[in-house]
Amino acid sequence: MKDSNLRELERLLTSARKAGGDSYAPDVVSQLVKYYGLLLKWNSRLHLPTITEPAEFLSRHIFESSMVESLLPEQIRSVWDLGSGVGVPGIPVSIFRPDIHVHLVESNRAKSIFLDEVVYALGLGNAEVHRARFESLDPPPVDSCVTA
Repeated sequence: MKDSNLRELERLLTSARKAGGDSYAPDVVSQLVKYYGLLLKWNSRLHLPTITEPAEFLSRHIFESSMVESLLPEQIRSVWDLGSGVGVPGIPVSIFRPDIHVHLVESNRAKSIFLDEVVYALGLGNAEVHRARFESLDPPPVDSCVTA
């Protein structure tokens, strides 16, 4: 079932359009499918609260993250995803926009370990996991956007 879910998400992404109307680039599709595969793998062990059906994952997690990315003003240089959980919208935004540094803030140990694994496995050099509560961190710079 997992392999068929991955193939189905890849098929859906290949024919889908981002919030701005552009197609998803092949490397972005590949990264999003890998992310989805990791989420499916970890969900069975950590019981991450998320949508796991391909069409719903695309609609709720990818399209909504694409909308967030499309609304970021040009001057934004970092995104702080508070209570990142499964990494939405932070992980997709970091895939869509490698020029923006994404801070995944998650105080839950298991979820932050999952996020560390995703960042490492996808080679997201522009993403960083903070295992902390937001209020314990230094304030984000003025050229940041905060999502929750």
